[in-house]
Amino acid sequence: MGLSKNIPFSRREKVESVDEAVQDKRLKLRARGIEPKVTNGFSFLGSSFSSKRRIYEFEDSPFDFKRISAAVDTDSYVKQAFAKYRDLFWKEGWTITGENPKAVDYVWARIDLMERLMGQSIESFLAEVVDELFRYSNVFIAKARLDVSSEVKGKSSIADEMRAKMTAGLYIIPTETVVIKRDKFNRPVKYAQKIDSDTKGKSDTNKSNLIQWAPEDVIHLYLDKKPGRAFGTPSVEAVLDDVMSLRQLEQDILDLSHRELFPLYLYNVGNDANPAKEGDLELAVSAIEDLKSEGGLVAPGNHSVQVLGAEGNSLDVNEYLAHFKERVAIGLGVSPHHLGMMGTSSNRSVTERLDLALYDKIKHYQSYLENSLRLNLFDTLLKEGGFSPEGNLKSNEPSDACYLEFNEIDIDTQIKKENHYVDLFLKSALSWEESREKLKQKPQLKEGDHLFMLMQAEIQAAVGQAIQPPASQPSGSNPDKKAPAPKGQMNLPNMSKGTSAKDRPMNQHGRLQSPNVKNHLDTTDSFIENVVELIIEEE
Repeated sequence: MGLSKNIPFSRREKVESVDEAVQDKRLKLRARGIEPKVTNGFSFLGSSFSSKRRIYEFEDSPFDFKRISAAVDTDSYVKQAFAKYRDLFWKEGWTITGENPKAVDYVWARIDLMERLMGQSIESFLAEVVDELFRYSNVFIAKARLDVSSEVKGKSSIADEMRAKMTAGLYIIPTETVVIKRDKFNRPVKYAQKIDSDTKGKSDTNKSNLIQWAPEDVIHLYLDKKPGRAFGTPSVEAVLDDVMSLRQLEQDILDLSHRELFPLYLYNVGNDANPAKEGDLELAVSAIEDLKSEGGLVAPGNHSVQVLGAEGNSLDVNEYLAHFKERVAIGLGVSPHHLGMMGTSSNRSVTERLDLALYDKIKHYQSYLENSLRLNLFDTLLKEGGFSPEGNLKSNEPSDACYLEFNEIDIDTQIKKENHYVDLFLKSALSWEESREKLKQKPQLKEGDHLFMLMQAEIQAAVGQAIQPPASQPSGSNPDKKAPAPKGQMNLPNMSKGTSAKDRPMNQHGRLQSPNVKNHLDTTDSFIENVVELIIEEE
């Protein structure tokens, strides 16, 4: 009921029963003894169990999510670090893949329907999910249910109970307002959102202050969740104190600069030999108050003036400032140069390695989101459409499972990998199908696929000229160089060059006996003989 008040469309009344086929399969597995067992020894109840009332209550997060949100919104370093994460995360895009094209098309159709019902694109929604995951390491997604079987055609084997509660929309619950109720086995039994700010820090089960959801209506994504805990540990939690220390140090530097710009005047009136006369102190105060920035003081012999803070003897805070900046950058999981801190000295090689480390961190987030959406969203949509994402373990039929797949964000690494896989294929270390799978291409070609060599063959056939085998190389010639085509025939690319030119390049001095790798043990007789022959030829 709580969800229906907060979504732009209504849904049917909740049906408590489940699909009969699923229930029968579950009973059969139990009868065969295939059922996970949970013991009390692994439970960690935390604050969810009330010893006085002897009931399980809602528990708040042990982390101050509002403090984290304020840090992201107000601190430039934290904000830029998360902006860097977000930009790299979505840099090269994503797609949905699967073995069964019909299942993939069905998932896309369901996503298109949800976009129109939610009034939000899936890219925008996933961007909000990732932002929550970066900030809090927790994301709570509520499902809105509706019978949409008439809008999207799946398989016919959909039970009526399943049709009534099909997923029609997804909405993010603000993480800082979520409380969780768990049972003695540490399993969530209720999710709730606190709508009254006065209930912060309290386990209030008053229904007027809570909007509740059943566990099956909420997707909880989390990172670094300790065993027995209900919430994941935010990564930014460990750096908040460092951010506060850096801000305090910067405030001290600002105060120091202000004091240096506007020094303190110590005006001594009189001394033991010449005591101050009546009215001298008032005149000195009036002189200092009337003093302008470009002016000065004229004092008699019994007056002395010292300007404090203008001697340049203040404490050098540059090292302290650099230290706390580095702590903040490391705590945020980035390198200082990613935040625009150019004070640190590093060469190009170091920065490239640091970039790769950041890419690996982003790929970890991408991998988690891929697996989470497969289990919590795609599998649900496929089951609601009559598909079987788990597949048949006893047959070799393709699975209906669908996967979210991100493209490589490091293009330089991608090019190197692709060249490596092609090289392995040319060296017969990989088959054609294996190499195409490594390149994320379909293993088998379809009729009409236009590969370069096939197009060349079609051109040759069109002009009535058969492709002749390469002419034999004369002795002493360069084997890497392809002989020219016969008269009247088109020259084709040298595809017979193979990998010998890469591993054993040849120049005017001959061919190397091995790849260009320094090896002080290469002292074989054949190597010495080749060197001698080259020397004789040069002479």
